[in-house]
Amino acid sequence: MTQQIVLVTGVSGYLGLHVAKVLLECGYQVRGTVRSLSKEPSVREALGVTDGSLSFAECDLTSDQGWHEACTGVDAVIHVASPFILKEPKDEQEYLKPAVEGTLRVMQFARDAGVKKVVATSTYLTMAGHMTSGSFGPGDFTPFDDPTINAYIRSKIAAEQALWDFVRRQNAEMSVSTIHPGAILGPPLGKGDAGTSVSTISAMISGSTPGIPPISVPMVDVRDVAEAHVLALEFEGANNKRYVAAHSEPISYLEVATTLRSGGYSKVPGKEIPEGLIRVLGIFNRELRSMKAFLGKSVHADTSQTATDLNWSPRSISETILDTARVL
Repeated sequence: MTQQIVLVTGVSGYLGLHVAKVLLECGYQVRGTVRSLSKEPSVREALGVTDGSLSFAECDLTSDQGWHEACTGVDAVIHVASPFILKEPKDEQEYLKPAVEGTLRVMQFARDAGVKKVVATSTYLTMAGHMTSGSFGPGDFTPFDDPTINAYIRSKIAAEQALWDFVRRQNAEMSVSTIHPGAILGPPLGKGDAGTSVSTISAMISGSTPGIPPISVPMVDVRDVAEAHVLALEFEGANNKRYVAAHSEPISYLEVATTLRSGGYSKVPGKEIPEGLIRVLGIFNRELRSMKAFLGKSVHADTSQTATDLNWSPRSISETILDTARVL
């Protein structure tokens, strides 16, 4: 039996590397998209793969170039590529345009190549970005025009909406599902940027941050998120479904700090930064201004559909936090 080929967009990224690792361990061949083929050696090194089970295609979400070749001959696509940048942009089109156009570009070329299965990475914020408390699940949608959300959340809402609109409009003969992770932590495989959540832990253990962000969010291990993508890929009943990948209970960064301190990381601050200070400083600082979208919120995740359909459950958050710190 010929090995199935899965295209992983953004394979050199934090989550993309972990998705590729799970796929390779499950016996798939992986074709990864990178913006430059110069990244191939570092990806191979991170994954420990030198043979033909891993190949590459040079593509960018903002251009059609390379996507036909990338999608030709693949059996499925896991669309991961999408940057997570906490800093609020001067023009939110910096997020919106590539998020929407990139998603549509991947879907169009996948459809034209006859791909039968697509799993796309979203975020829990497209379900609960507008909520301050309570429980959210696959049936919840964050309004695009909610005044409390930031440009990043709006870009993810727009990208997911574009995905589902494409599925309805094209009536394409493919199974499409989305994965909605909480804040992703866990040990990075590569040496590149591992995202804002991991950089927050890095700042904590180095003592370079004056205090702990006063934020509580659903969290999840990057290894468990990668597994959820592959489980959705393999589950026959995943079509048109949205899967939450997170711990059910919200977890505060103060709890993260406490776990780190108990693990021997003595430079980790022990106190939260006052919310009022963040709100005031956010007037002058775009990164802090974006953080305001998470202040005063504590939402619970309904992961029952993920658990039932995919037989999925996350590892303990303490294991995730300490594994992350050890690698950093």
